[in-house]
Amino acid sequence: MTDRFILESKAIASLTALMEQAATCRSLFEAAGMALPDPLRRMLGDEAITKVPAQGVIVPPPPSPPRPPAWENDWIWLPISSLTPTTLVCALLRQAKAPLSPKQIMEGLGELGVDAVKGSVANIGTRLSTGAHPKIKRGTGTWSLVDPSTAPVLHDGSVWGPVASFDKQDVAAHRRIGVLHLLRTHPDGLQIMQITQMLRNCEWMRAPLTKDLVKADLPVLQSEGHTKRVGGGSGKWRAYKND
Repeated sequence: MTDRFILESKAIASLTALMEQAATCRSLFEAAGMALPDPLRRMLGDEAITKVPAQGVIVPPPPSPPRPPAWENDWIWLPISSLTPTTLVCALLRQAKAPLSPKQIMEGLGELGVDAVKGSVANIGTRLSTGAHPKIKRGTGTWSLVDPSTAPVLHDGSVWGPVASFDKQDVAAHRRIGVLHLLRTHPDGLQIMQITQMLRNCEWMRAPLTKDLVKADLPVLQSEGHTKRVGGGSGKWRAYKND
């Protein structure tokens, strides 16, 4: 009897330690803005998050602009206006057939509608050429990519590439495109948790997804005139009908 009691005590202690470790792991994922892996959600009892919403609707991806010839299945797209100048510099360097001077890069940014000044372009060059994994190398007055495959592709007014080729702010814009698209397909409106759950079931959504991230996205979309909160205390959000 004593031996069994000791074994049971060890088993309970092991389970407690495992749950504490799982809770710590969850905190780290959420702090990084990353979606929780399914096994971790199940361990923590978040089964409701892993289920398909009651609507049972598979949401197709938002309409996309023309794809570039180099397009691959895991790529995302973003309008030029949503991208940081740093990402656009990398895209310009990938598009160029030869290294570019800072002046040429500044002119290229201007053609893309970005009001860049000499000092800001120089700062971008410093950030991209330093650190543990520099993205560009600077020669005698010119810049070029260390590995062109790490930069996104400019094509017909949009920029395409794998998630890793974009900045964190760019990927957040990808998520907001998904949020707005989802609201457009549900004109009666959706609550924040419903939006989060449904986007988790969309294979085309590549951005980190948490309730807090979606909650932060909606006011941004509202400030841009795309969404509005539904009255009556329902907690729902809608896309503007004329959007």
